[in-house]
Amino acid sequence: MGSRPKGESPYFPYISWKRARTSWFLINNQAYPLETAPEPIFRSVITPGLPLLEDQEQVVSCLKDAQTDSITRWWLLCGLADVGRKVKLYASREEALLAVI
Repeated sequence: MGSRPKGESPYFPYISWKRARTSWFLINNQAYPLETAPEPIFRSVITPGLPLLEDQEQVVSCLKDAQTDSITRWWLLCGLADVGRKVKLYASREEALLAVI
């Protein structure tokens, strides 16, 4: 997790921009970089939690394009974390693949 502003609750889910840009995730025992994963793969990871997000109009607006940019991916991950649907992120491809073993 990234550093928090002074006074922010340690219980509030938070994913730093740097972490989001450099993280990897697993799906079907395959590791993908969060920032550049193919769109269908990224959407398959986030779609189950999307109905829980408060601002559905904004979510739909973000997903109307065929490709999400890194800022949109970060925003969606933070929103999912905020409603308790965290995506397991790894610091590197190697770390993600070790989790498969």
